[in-house]
Amino acid sequence: MEPPEPVRILIVEDSVTVASMLEDLLVTDFDVEVKIARDCESTRKLLSAETFDIIMLDYRLPDGHGHQLLEETRELDRPPLAIMVTGHGDENIAALSLRLGASGYVVKDNSLTSTLPDVIGKALDEIALRRAEDKLVESEERYRLLADNSLSGIVLHDGFNILYTNESVSRICGYPQEHFKTIKDVLNLLIPGERDRVVHYMKSRLSGEDVPRVYDTRLIRKDESIAEIQLMNTLTRLKGKLVILVTINDITERVNAQNALREEKAFIEAALNTLPDIFCVFDLEGNVIRWNRALCEITGYGDDAIASMKTPEFFGENHHYGKETLSKMIKGERGTFETDIRTRDGNLIHYEISGSLLRNDQGDLVAVCTIGRAISERNQ
Repeated sequence: MEPPEPVRILIVEDSVTVASMLEDLLVTDFDVEVKIARDCESTRKLLSAETFDIIMLDYRLPDGHGHQLLEETRELDRPPLAIMVTGHGDENIAALSLRLGASGYVVKDNSLTSTLPDVIGKALDEIALRRAEDKLVESEERYRLLADNSLSGIVLHDGFNILYTNESVSRICGYPQEHFKTIKDVLNLLIPGERDRVVHYMKSRLSGEDVPRVYDTRLIRKDESIAEIQLMNTLTRLKGKLVILVTINDITERVNAQNALREEKAFIEAALNTLPDIFCVFDLEGNVIRWNRALCEITGYGDDAIASMKTPEFFGENHHYGKETLSKMIKGERGTFETDIRTRDGNLIHYEISGSLLRNDQGDLVAVCTIGRAISERNQ
């Protein structure tokens, strides 16, 4: 954590003795940085070049008076807190100073050493509050900047009203940001079968119940297309009130890709299962890792049994392909050999097997793919 920025005080006092006394009192009792100006001109130069948190103004100065400088400080981007330093009997000037915006005043008399710490202490408390508010505003602006530029949609709501949405919500849903005023404006976009579930999760979360924080759902965009979305819900507090921060990720492309892959897999499996020939893939240890329905029907083994079998249990000693066949497969050609396949009943069926090697993207050998056709009748 960075150390707190020191409080900087500018003392405007033409009396060297009084200025030194004020400086000693301040640096002794408080952790502050102090600078001294003797007149209005030097004060203006310092204010134009540096930033101060507090300015202590003497009313009577060689080239003007403190009220002039007080009014000028009000025009600064970050006006310092002003404390007027008056002589004894100048209470009317002090009262006018407060009306002009001064935060306090002290009188240059015997009570100065006791009254100054109280006035400065109150000013320091106000500065600490100012800085805390500035940091909060800066933090809010930083997070708003991040949220506004996030690719994920962000919705902040209290269960009834929408407190914030970013531009990505509009991109995902197709509606402008001003469309989202209440939570119903979001819920109405969900497909009918999903609304009750999302509402249940939302109410349960606000009630403190344990419900899924991340889940997928679907909504209908303005153009009536369906968007697959993932919702991430975070329960938090904003100004003492429970709110839910919802992050919306558009996963339509991912879901469509998964569905396409699933359909492609189902199509390939259906095609392989319609083959009258057996189809089988073995890994390098001889384990059966993929097969079609024909292998089950011909051998009489179920899927669970085949998953636990190795090549010798099908081919016996004939599962060695031979040097010529293996050489062809290594070259990328299809190797063909004849062998007997043993069924569950112990029968042997003569098969012609065509095999090829399977490699991964790095070119490493990972498996052997085989297709077999019964040739007993042909040989007879």
